[in-house]
Amino acid sequence: MSPTVKNVVMLVVIVGALVAAGFFFFTRGKKETTYPKTGFETQWICEKCGKHYELSPAQYKEWLDSPDRRRRDPNYPANLVVFWCDDCKTFSVVRARIDASGNWVITQDSEGRRIQTEAAQPTGRKGAAGPKKSESENPEQK
Repeated sequence: MSPTVKNVVMLVVIVGALVAAGFFFFTRGKKETTYPKTGFETQWICEKCGKHYELSPAQYKEWLDSPDRRRRDPNYPANLVVFWCDDCKTFSVVRARIDASGNWVITQDSEGRRIQTEAAQPTGRKGAAGPKKSESENPEQK
């Protein structure tokens, strides 16, 4: 093979590789975001029947995008997420959290009202000591 033919073949191979790379780069489309199917679960509870739901990010996204699973009502705040409960047949599944004793607690109802729980109530100053005993109440000091 003459050097000219070798150069032409090499040029065709390089141009072909560049065209193929450009084709794959521009036609790959939008990459969809994938959400984990396990781990990072969030707690949800039906305020009517008390059924517990632990939704993975993939389930949450699926429920959020479902037209008949999430309540969409302009009379409520846009950031209030309430899901459909299959047992109660109402929109009453709200975000929950687990308190220190392991109980599931609702912090906001399906109407958007904050719910004050015992654990969330203010307990006074941190580190405040109880009432001091006066000398008359403590007979050991006499």
